[in-house]
Amino acid sequence: MAASSPYRSHRWKYVGLALLILIIVLLCGSVLASFFFGIVPPISGKVVDAATGKPVPAMNVCLEARVRDFGKYRIVREEISKSDPSGKFSFAGSTYRLDLFEHWVGYSIRVTDPRLDFPPPCGAELVPGAIIVFREGQGWKTGEDGGQAYFPVAFVHETIKPNQLPVSSVRREMSFSFSVRVEMIPLLADANQCQSIQDSSLAEYCTVLNKTAAAGTLRQRISGTPQNR
Repeated sequence: MAASSPYRSHRWKYVGLALLILIIVLLCGSVLASFFFGIVPPISGKVVDAATGKPVPAMNVCLEARVRDFGKYRIVREEISKSDPSGKFSFAGSTYRLDLFEHWVGYSIRVTDPRLDFPPPCGAELVPGAIIVFREGQGWKTGEDGGQAYFPVAFVHETIKPNQLPVSSVRREMSFSFSVRVEMIPLLADANQCQSIQDSSLAEYCTVLNKTAAAGTLRQRISGTPQNR
């Protein structure tokens, strides 16, 4: 059996060293670039019912990106789309050159049911205590998915925390990702039905939201009769 050539062995060492140097350069470059540029990757996703896994069409989907300048936050991109009949949505990527004193905050995706009067359809700030507000005289309108109503949710990717809002039933963290699966919590006749959701964290979120006073009010608006919580 022929012995390996010393030249070939050294060649592979050089190749490995070159790859290591390239990786270090790319990592350093990405870190330095974060000081001068803000990046929103191309994002696609699918909106589904957390209980059934079925696609949810016609939901408002808002992409928002922000920067901070001397303690003030500024929106550099705000774009609203809708989930299609298969629950899918997409946004093109974008890059923003940061000025000398600007810092990249990050981006968020907020998904809301357009038949309900939530807080503004865009934004990363979303808290369980202020999720449903009704206009006087506004009735419930049946959508493409029938009479099912959904609680809002925001997926947030932040490099700077502009506030200390925790991860919650309506505000979840999103990694730097090109794809996101948005599992919407449905309004259910009884909070005990949330136990059918396989993901334990989503089942817990579902129970919390379906036991709120706002959920009870919404049940009455849709059915016309009080429901047990």
